[in-house]
Amino acid sequence: MIQPQFQLKRYLVALATFFLLVSCKSPSVYTEQDFPCKLETNISSVSSSSPLEIALHVDGSGSMLGYVDNPNSRYIQTLDLLDSIFLGQGSRDQVTLSYYRSGGLKNQQLNRQQYRNAFNPDFYTGTNPTFPKVSSQLDKAITPPAKTDKLLVFVTDLEQNGGDVNNLVDTIEKNFFKDKHNQYSVGILAIKSEFNGTIYTTEPRVYSDFYYNTKGEKIDQYRPFYVVFIAPYSDLVYYYEAMKNQAKDLIESSQLVIFSPNTFIKESGYPKLSTPLPNEISNPQSLQIGRVAFESSQSNSGQSSYTLLEIPKRIDQKELSIPFTLPFSPTDYTLLPEPEKIKTETTIKASNSFEKKFLPQNNNASLKQALEIKDLKLTDNQFTFTTAIQPESFSEPGIYLFTIDLRVENLQDASWWKDWDWESRTNSEDGSKTYNLLNFMRNLKTRMTDGETKPAISRFCYAIQKN
Repeated sequence: MIQPQFQLKRYLVALATFFLLVSCKSPSVYTEQDFPCKLETNISSVSSSSPLEIALHVDGSGSMLGYVDNPNSRYIQTLDLLDSIFLGQGSRDQVTLSYYRSGGLKNQQLNRQQYRNAFNPDFYTGTNPTFPKVSSQLDKAITPPAKTDKLLVFVTDLEQNGGDVNNLVDTIEKNFFKDKHNQYSVGILAIKSEFNGTIYTTEPRVYSDFYYNTKGEKIDQYRPFYVVFIAPYSDLVYYYEAMKNQAKDLIESSQLVIFSPNTFIKESGYPKLSTPLPNEISNPQSLQIGRVAFESSQSNSGQSSYTLLEIPKRIDQKELSIPFTLPFSPTDYTLLPEPEKIKTETTIKASNSFEKKFLPQNNNASLKQALEIKDLKLTDNQFTFTTAIQPESFSEPGIYLFTIDLRVENLQDASWWKDWDWESRTNSEDGSKTYNLLNFMRNLKTRMTDGETKPAISRFCYAIQKN
């Protein structure tokens, strides 16, 4: 007769052996949460409870004098509008507003009544001791935020020589496109206004000063001025929309462009098959090889950020071509990428059954050739492309994760830049144009994409099981 202690011991050994065998065979299951494919948009990264300091600057140099000859000019309307919206409902729970007169080496802080004196000539002539003569040096007026988020606003004619352009763009890039303040965007609101006065050239050796009067002219011959916003993207758009709602006629005939190096898209889209898959491959909901598994997990929209594909052990085709479409949702008022300047960047992970996890394979030359994005095109806010898969490049069975980033190397110009630039003048006294505007805009645009890591505008992922 078997003793009870011996019987219990045999039972415990058998039970332990069973659980050991089960644990050895049970795979490690990974999902999209383990390897996120979502591209962060950075739009909502600002908390409404964080305070915002608004600093409203008006260029006090003599070149601005002609805008206030008409007491109801669009320039004066804009100054009044800015004052009104910044004193109204703010983009954050706690907003403070301060006023400045820019020009020279130091900004002159103003009270509200002094700011509203910018509607009058003596703000610019230098004859009033309260408002001494200054020259426009916009780069000196731009300072980075200390601890509190800021919305910097500059009203100016943006007339600059080549050196001024470089200094201004360098200052913006240094203080707002890099490091800890890289969530900031730069908005340029271009408005044309009535004008009667002298236009001072920034290149006196090449062009002479001239008198310009828009009385009786159509709006396209009015004199441009610019409202430069520097702020987190969401704050910038909030106040621009407020301006549109409060002064529709004034803003409708204006132009806005936002330079936002880290805020290119509203949301990350999901790729869709354009045609049925080739017969040789399947599109399962889960993959498993050995002790590693990967499962699809759908978003609230019912879509998955990963495309799961399974390739059989034996396959005749040397290349599998799969056409896809991918929606592109650019942020409002930002520049669109040049379609031919969009490049792909691929990162690869492969399953390891021994370690029961995925390991990086970015230096694997064979796997780099296993998947390629071809014929990439951007039309009407939609990417079309073909995913080319080389089955022979998978040297061994496994699950392979491919993350594809679409990175932009250059952006398109806004169409109005050339039209408003001095080079498109009809004569040597065409005050409807701004000197060096195109140079400034292109320089600012280039600074957004000339870093070592190009901005990502979309991301999509594949999980491929090669049997």
